[in-house]
Amino acid sequence: MYIKKYLRMWTFLIPILAWFSYVGNSVFSSGYYSVILTLFLIGSVLAAVYHSEVIAHRLGEPFGTLLLAFAITIIEVGLIISIMMGAKGWKPLLLPEIRFLLQ
Repeated sequence: MYIKKYLRMWTFLIPILAWFSYVGNSVFSSGYYSVILTLFLIGSVLAAVYHSEVIAHRLGEPFGTLLLAFAITIIEVGLIISIMMGAKGWKPLLLPEIRFLLQ
């Protein structure tokens, strides 16, 4: 039972710390801080996948699979949009990625 509490704790703690570190982005703007933000982003994505997997397991086979596919699609679209908005200038090379994602 202790392991389950530990697993649930990180899935809530990492996204909250990611929000606080994102607010601190205006104060700190070094390369090391970008690495920290990247690690928090990866942790938040893993927490979102974990939560969607738990809900999909409770829903059962047909609806759980659809929920997981929808959650992964939303996460991928969000990551591509954040990359496009964070890049300086126009990045036309990311457009084929969006086309293949939405097929």
